[in-house]
Amino acid sequence: MSDRNRPESQTGIWVTAIATAAAFSLSWAAGATQVAALLLLAAAVLFEIATLRALFRTARARRYGYLSIKTVEYVHTPRRRRVARLAAAAIPIAVTAILLKSPFRDDFDWERIARPGHEGGYGDYLEKWPAGRHVLEARSRYERSMWRSALSRDEYDEYIESFPHGVHLAEAVIRQEEVVWRWVGESGDFNAYMQRYPHGKHVADVDSAAEVFRSQHLVTVADHDAFIRAYPRSRYLPSVIRSRDLLVRQAREDAAYRRPVVVFVLDHGFSSLAEHGARVVWALQLQFAGSIERVDVGNDRSKGPELVNIVAALAEIAMYADQHPDVGIVVNMSWGSSTGEESLRLLLSQLHTRGVFLVAAAGNDHADICPFPAAYDESVMAVGSAWGGEIYSQRAPYSNQGSCVDILATDASGTKLIDLVNRLAEPAYAAGMRSRISEELEEATRDMGTSFTAPIVAGTLARMMAINRNLSRSDIEAMLYHTASRTNEGDPVVDPSEAVNAAWSARSARPLHP
Repeated sequence: MSDRNRPESQTGIWVTAIATAAAFSLSWAAGATQVAALLLLAAAVLFEIATLRALFRTARARRYGYLSIKTVEYVHTPRRRRVARLAAAAIPIAVTAILLKSPFRDDFDWERIARPGHEGGYGDYLEKWPAGRHVLEARSRYERSMWRSALSRDEYDEYIESFPHGVHLAEAVIRQEEVVWRWVGESGDFNAYMQRYPHGKHVADVDSAAEVFRSQHLVTVADHDAFIRAYPRSRYLPSVIRSRDLLVRQAREDAAYRRPVVVFVLDHGFSSLAEHGARVVWALQLQFAGSIERVDVGNDRSKGPELVNIVAALAEIAMYADQHPDVGIVVNMSWGSSTGEESLRLLLSQLHTRGVFLVAAAGNDHADICPFPAAYDESVMAVGSAWGGEIYSQRAPYSNQGSCVDILATDASGTKLIDLVNRLAEPAYAAGMRSRISEELEEATRDMGTSFTAPIVAGTLARMMAINRNLSRSDIEAMLYHTASRTNEGDPVVDPSEAVNAAWSARSARPLHP
């Protein structure tokens, strides 16, 4: 039978071998011949597939007992010749696989990253091809790019770590030392410089630089004393001593003016923010960071204030005021009752004569009358609510009004509610936030009411008393009203920061307390 009728044609094997060798040679040459090399490799693989297909077809024919005319001669071919031909057909396949896995494939990655206008990725190339043909060029280009990046960022540690034998190593080390020196000059951590550069250029300057830094960052009297002990011959010593003496005088003056202040919160429920009393204290702490005493006057059944508990708490506060005459006292009462009791009125009047500030919520009924104890005008400061911002200010629609209300305070929750309503009027906002409307409304209304504006006034009064003990009750009330802003209706709205500043400024206008 002719050679062309053999399923394992020697011609196909030789053609495959020659194509594989040619592809290998072209890959070795690299450059612009890469596409041609891939095409020849694809041809070699197709030849091998055709050869193996003929072999598998013969094997299947023998297995199922039928032989075509083209396979008769192959069946009677000696076994060693069949094995040899199969091996000869497998060799080009192996060579092709090796070629596809060969390191010379790095040429494709190199052409991709090194083409003009797309330089970059040299670090990835070095990591992927540590023994590639272009390692030296890639390392050189990578170093140049890292150096340019280090110069632009003024940070050289990454370059030093990546190229311990780089061309710019010496310059990088010098520049990085200067970077560290500038940093420690700003932070004052000179030990970090000494640990990193024990023989550095600026070692001799560390002591003088530390002295300058410490002289410029003295805050407390203790800082000044530590500097004086550390640098007894410093050229900055005279100015440091003058600064220290000024701080001592200010501390003595501050101590002469300041007084301890306690705010008593008479309410119910202090265990969690879900309870009324805890939320009142939270509103108070936004204004006053001093001593706050929580007095629970609630009834276990109604969960509200009970008169017996209120009277007992006020009696204890009166006793505390008698025992501590130098302590300023403010009492916050964020609750009310429709009926007044003579015993309550008498206790509040006695506390008022002892100099205790009594603050109560004016109520949320939008009426011209206030509940008790806010209705006791002669002794209690009744606080209403205002809504407002930088542009507008108005009395809150729920707040009580009339002659019984002494002053208003801005209800942050009500202001947030106004903002929410205005945003809901915008179609884009409403369409995208329907699922959160109920949550935001609940959050805005939970802490809304005069119960939470009364502690704003109470905290402001406490701060004014704390920073200037020489202010009388009439002085504090006058400053509170004089610094207040006004609503559109003309009602006074307390301005905590301006009121406290006025109390502070009054220090220089009055002699020290004897």
